Amino acid sequence: MEVDEAYVKFNNTTLEHRKEMEKRRKQKLEEEEKLPQVEFVNATDIGIHGINSAEIDRPSFRSRIQEHLKEMEELYGPEAERIITRESTVNFKFDQLISKFGPSLWPQIPFKL
Repeated sequence: MEVDEAYVKFNNTTLEHRKEMEKRRKQKLEEEEKLPQVEFVNATDIGIHGINSAEIDRPSFRSRIQEHLKEMEELYGPEAERIITRESTVNFKFDQLISKFGPSLWPQIPFKL
């Protein structure tokens, strides 16, 4: 049985992408382990975008955006701008719906401890 050369190339590219993504995941986990850990968080401090606590040291908004743009350009090349636009649109619509309806993040039933 003969295997098409394009299929072999596709599989090799896929394997390279998987290895790269695994490497990035490990790197991200290592960076998160270096951050100060908070042992207790009030339920009211947790929002849609994560923990809203002053005890947690986070990078500035501008640095997070610049890092995200650089990552997207690295991943998607010339199509990065189009993908970033779509992602931003979806995030904006999500935030609008959250603001409009204000759903609770926790169950509406009491916990029985």
